[in-house]
Amino acid sequence: MKLVSFVGFSDSGKTTVVEQVAIELKKRGYQVGVIKHCPHGFDLDKKDSDSHRMWAAGAEGVGVVSSDQVAIYKRTSAPQKLRSVAELNFPHYDFVLIEGGKDEPGLPKIEVWRKELSPKLITAR
Repeated sequence: MKLVSFVGFSDSGKTTVVEQVAIELKKRGYQVGVIKHCPHGFDLDKKDSDSHRMWAAGAEGVGVVSSDQVAIYKRTSAPQKLRSVAELNFPHYDFVLIEGGKDEPGLPKIEVWRKELSPKLITAR
């Protein structure tokens, strides 16, 4: 598994770049996973859905399974290393693209930059 993290300021175009890289890698026959780093939290589920109700009830983990998708989310007691999440969930994938993770050491990073947002690169700070 090859990991690469795409970093940059909000609205720099990280999602678009990761999306296009994933499309190109898939065209070339690779198995691709993507991890989105959300340091401010997230909500995967629709409010008032059954699985959202189970999460709100305090379940430590919730899984949602259909004929062509699986989603599992779990509570954690400490921040998770992106590399560990990739290794646990995508161990046999050719590439795992990470959107974010600028502060995680040991990940190769590509910075997505727009001059309009900042005169300096994140990596130059």
